[in-house]
Amino acid sequence: MFRIGKQNDDFVITDKQAMVKLLDTLLEMKKKNKQVLMTSKLLRTLRSYYNEDKRIWRCQALKNFLVVDHLGRIAGCHTHNFAGSVFDLPKKWESKEFNELRNAYQKCTRCGYLCYIFYSVQGGAFGHISLAMDQWKNARLLFK
Repeated sequence: MFRIGKQNDDFVITDKQAMVKLLDTLLEMKKKNKQVLMTSKLLRTLRSYYNEDKRIWRCQALKNFLVVDHLGRIAGCHTHNFAGSVFDLPKKWESKEFNELRNAYQKCTRCGYLCYIFYSVQGGAFGHISLAMDQWKNARLLFK
């Protein structure tokens, strides 16, 4: 489906108004059914992205997530080039090079991948708290 350095356009959502309608439906469903597991914050972020072409988040690649391929090569996400290997992580994680990459990723607008948006929106301490508050009623699903 994807590889580091290459985006697969077969998976790009092209009907933006249909996506907005879907997101509105999910937000309404979420009011009545707490088992919608996407957070309200994520749904509103996606709605803004598809309805207004506004990115109201900054990508947190190489901070909240990274991609590892089958050879152990890593990148902040698969639309960027390799940043090293899994063996480099301990020495590079706090390096000037990785901090510069994180800053570049925050400015990136090349993708709309749901998982990357989720990790960017819900990452960090405040994101984790808002995730827990949004989904606390679904905690029982983890124990079934």
